[in-house]
Amino acid sequence: FECNADESTIDAKDRTIFWSALYAWPLLWLVLVFLNILSWDWLMLILMAFVFAATNVVGYWKCSKDQKRQMADWAKSQAVRA
Repeated sequence: FECNADESTIDAKDRTIFWSALYAWPLLWLVLVFLNILSWDWLMLILMAFVFAATNVVGYWKCSKDQKRQMADWAKSQAVRA
């Protein structure tokens, strides 16, 4: 995987919009999976789209050192709260 060595040059608003949309897309497909769990007509297609969207998130996440740091900080803050 290739990544931007200096992610501080990226605008914070752009970064927030990008990561929010990237995380929201698989969540949308997951909601559609649950809505169509009883109807087998579109379930396979929706499951495939969910897997592709989740794979896209994992790929971008592996490339972003800043996102890894933010997720680690969030996990630590959640562990401290519990």
